[in-house]
Amino acid sequence: MTLQAQYDKPSEKLTFNQLNLSANNSRFIGNVEVILSSMPTYLIQLRAININLDEILGWTSLKKDNKNNQSTPDVTVLSPIIATTTNNNESLSQNLQVLRDFNTNFLWNIDQISYQGIKVKNIKLALKNHQGRLSLNPLSGELFEGNFLLNATADLTKKKCR
Repeated sequence: MTLQAQYDKPSEKLTFNQLNLSANNSRFIGNVEVILSSMPTYLIQLRAININLDEILGWTSLKKDNKNNQSTPDVTVLSPIIATTTNNNESLSQNLQVLRDFNTNFLWNIDQISYQGIKVKNIKLALKNHQGRLSLNPLSGELFEGNFLLNATADLTKKKCR
């Protein structure tokens, strides 16, 4: 990992330029700027050349069985937990309250993500948070032989999440 860091005391700005991080066969480059005021602001611009989730997370990739054209694992692999459900909306609201305490503008371009033989290409993610008002515009990319595009907003400034 390499980067250039700079702190400007009068503006309370912390800057990380020329960020370059490699892990296994994955590489991330970009810049991060943090303004340390009463309402902190994070400006993050990242680019990933290649992200291989199987290698990063230590999961065994699936192999094609040429006879039956089916994917079979080399060894038994536990599936990751993607999400859990909760009936306690109050607890969820308290957990998301932290998003009201800062602003962020996060831009991430990913050339390719690989997971279990699936490749997603040309991913663009733009996420903004303004004191709990979230905007995802866009999350887009190429999957299989098509494209996907997702835009979403959420207002977490209310006492109860909906």
